Amino acid sequence: MEYLLRLLSNLFRSPVDHELEEFCYNLENRVKDLKRRIAEMQMVVGKRHDGKVEPTIRIVETPKPAPTPERPDINELKAKLMGRK
Repeated sequence: MEYLLRLLSNLFRSPVDHELEEFCYNLENRVKDLKRRIAEMQMVVGKRHDGKVEPTIRIVETPKPAPTPERPDINELKAKLMGRK
């Protein structure tokens, strides 16, 4: 009787292919990883697949002021006040 019950349960139970399940799981992980890497590269480039654009920082360089010409009378005054002359 026990043998008959086991035989009937084996007939109605679908066989599980563990190798196929593992392959599908690995394939799903590889697809997710690839999508993540594509999204990261699109963020680096500045385009995203969902239409969002990453903010950019604009740095505007201000022109440097022209150096003031050396005036010999100021240098003489500095030297006199510092006690060099």
